Amino acid sequence: MRNFDEPESNEAWSDVEQHVQRYRRVGANPKTARSIVNKLLVKRGYNQKQANGALVELWSSIVPRQWQGDSSVKGCRRGTLEVKVTDPIVLQQLEFSKQQLLQSIRSKHPEQRITNIRFSLN
Repeated sequence: MRNFDEPESNEAWSDVEQHVQRYRRVGANPKTARSIVNKLLVKRGYNQKQANGALVELWSSIVPRQWQGDSSVKGCRRGTLEVKVTDPIVLQQLEFSKQQLLQSIRSKHPEQRITNIRFSLN
């Protein structure tokens, strides 16, 4: 039986340790199922579709009925609700009533944290 206190074995173990350190991956911990599912949802866009569904409901609850057919939610980025509009006249009317729409969002849906609305012509 070998004695591990010998200099040869210490050198061998230090070589093994160096090898392990050299080839160790950063963050080599196993991935959790939660992180894998989250990445899959983001990659496929399922969570975005859910968020857009909530934004569509929000928009239909605050926009006047006469403009619902000419406007639709595009998305939300950094607190800015992006809305597509099909008619330039409706776009101008919505721009005029932007502050009222924002107040309505804040009062009816405070959890949404929308600070601005951007309208674009489709």
